[in-house]
Amino acid sequence: MRNRTPAVVTASALLIVFGLLAACAPRAGSPALPTLPPAATTTLSPTPLPPLPTPSALPSATPSPGPTAAPTPLPLALALSETAAYRLPPTLRALTEQSASLFFELVQPAAGQVYVQPAAGGAVFSVPLIPGETRQNLLVSGLAPATAYHVLVALEENGALVEPHYDGRAWGPLGFTTPGGSAALRVGFISDASFGDATTNALVQAMAQADLDFVIHGGDVADAQESGLDPFAFYGQAFYTPFEPLLRQGSVYPIPGNHDYDADIRYEGQPFYFHAFPLAANALSGSPTMQYYAVVQNGIQFLFLDSQVLFGASGLAEQEAWLAQRLADESVRFTVVVLHVAPFSSSSVHAEDSLPPQRRWVPQFEGGSVPLVLSGHFHHYERLQVNSITYLVAGGGSEVLYALGSYLPQSEVVLRQSHWVLLEFNEASIHIVAYGGEGQVLDESYVMQAE
Repeated sequence: MRNRTPAVVTASALLIVFGLLAACAPRAGSPALPTLPPAATTTLSPTPLPPLPTPSALPSATPSPGPTAAPTPLPLALALSETAAYRLPPTLRALTEQSASLFFELVQPAAGQVYVQPAAGGAVFSVPLIPGETRQNLLVSGLAPATAYHVLVALEENGALVEPHYDGRAWGPLGFTTPGGSAALRVGFISDASFGDATTNALVQAMAQADLDFVIHGGDVADAQESGLDPFAFYGQAFYTPFEPLLRQGSVYPIPGNHDYDADIRYEGQPFYFHAFPLAANALSGSPTMQYYAVVQNGIQFLFLDSQVLFGASGLAEQEAWLAQRLADESVRFTVVVLHVAPFSSSSVHAEDSLPPQRRWVPQFEGGSVPLVLSGHFHHYERLQVNSITYLVAGGGSEVLYALGSYLPQSEVVLRQSHWVLLEFNEASIHIVAYGGEGQVLDESYVMQAE
């Protein structure tokens, strides 16, 4: 993170310099698969839950009125406010070719603006903060496709613009690039990065240098493991601080995992996940929350499912109806499915958790144009081929790894190592590369795209 010199500026003064460094590790062969004895298993306990919050729990997203007439440069830095602070720092919830959804939460309501400007310079888009609200769910519309932008949240304080602080420090401006202009797509995948440990930090740092279009988080965003923790503080430790390099560059799309439903990480009676990730104004969702939703980019549909509905969470019937509808959409080239609990796994730890998604949803995946399914939950890396679909188990987003059991006959690679996965979508194939914590290539393969 670059150093910033604090400076008090007014709304008439406005540049941020962001860059993404591409990283590419050397190619290596896939390691042999040892056979390990099975260990004891545990199961997920079904947890009946109250209905998830409705959109009325959050003010409606406020769209931008369009760019201002006179282009002015965004400031390099703002002075930190001594009183205004973020409870949840600004993150880009969803990006489309012409819009960006931004969310943050302040400790107390404040007057101010969100400014957005092309990185190359030009007219500034501005969105006023929702008056009297701490939770700001804002939509910037009218953007240009395949264009890099800078974003700045500025509060009005004593006649000047200031930045709220986050945990006593500057969160600073964000940068993003709208989709469009190329058939190629680079996506990062990480899962079960739940503790904010050093391994997660190293993996995220590597991902931030990989020139990604966006990132998918496969669930278990935060695993508190004990009661009495403040969810805002723990999310800061487990998600916002370690993922800050990625959150500054674009969208990180999450799905809920089983630990995101735990009793020790709830707020106002609901999983804190739904408080931290409200429904983006420009999201394709069949739910009033980000419980399950879709992202379509370059003709590829990414379906994000909540697998906990198979273990007691509410919304099973609604999600399955929506899933069938999305899989029948003929306007997309093909679909990549993302869910937390993998339908297949060679883990020795709660391996039977795979059975509900395997029996209930795999037949639907096989009936649609689905070449790839991404999952976590089991803390290891595994690539399987089942009836023309590639299944990736990529739950090694932290230093906490599970023992392996007897390998499934469909498994092609099984590794007990921490990792993240790069997915490169090209015209005819998906290039999969799994990287270890030291940047080494753990696995590399190609998936032919379904037509």
